[in-house]
Amino acid sequence: MAEDNRPIHIEGSQGILAGNTIDAGGDVIVNGQKVTNIFQNTAYQDLVKRKKELEELIRNLPAENAVCRKAGVELEELLNKEAQFKKDVIQLAESFSRINIDSERLAQAKALFSEGAFEEADRLLNKTVLKRDQEAVLLREQQLDSALEEVKRKKEQIADEYLIKAQLTLTQLENPNRFEEADQYFQESIHT
Repeated sequence: MAEDNRPIHIEGSQGILAGNTIDAGGDVIVNGQKVTNIFQNTAYQDLVKRKKELEELIRNLPAENAVCRKAGVELEELLNKEAQFKKDVIQLAESFSRINIDSERLAQAKALFSEGAFEEADRLLNKTVLKRDQEAVLLREQQLDSALEEVKRKKEQIADEYLIKAQLTLTQLENPNRFEEADQYFQESIHT
């Protein structure tokens, strides 16, 4: 909700679920639960402080004053920045509510976000460390894919060998059990 208790409506945004909002106390409500409070965030506090300064300046100066007009332009930019900030916080809160928090870093980032420490959460998810971990996991995936391809190739090779063994067994005319043995080798070929 806005400071005058009117609901905040965010238009033209994908992924925002109905009913997710920021109330008059700064609580970010997602799926009916408070997830953080934007008033705890220092960047938001600085924005609100500057907004109040500009509003005070505008109130105390005549509308035609150049300083007043400049302050009005800056205030408009701040209001847009505030609306975008609120929209981004709601989207971030929704993302936290949707994803699996299955790593220590994500758990810590969510805890920091819940405390309003957005900058600290961002620093925790260090791009250099994330890139290193991403490269390591992609390399591991590539290694596993290569190993899996080798296993598939080996399985096919063994299946072919069983097929040939079965067919060779059928050529053993002196073997009275050649059909049963060949059948067993054919089955092993199929099984592999």
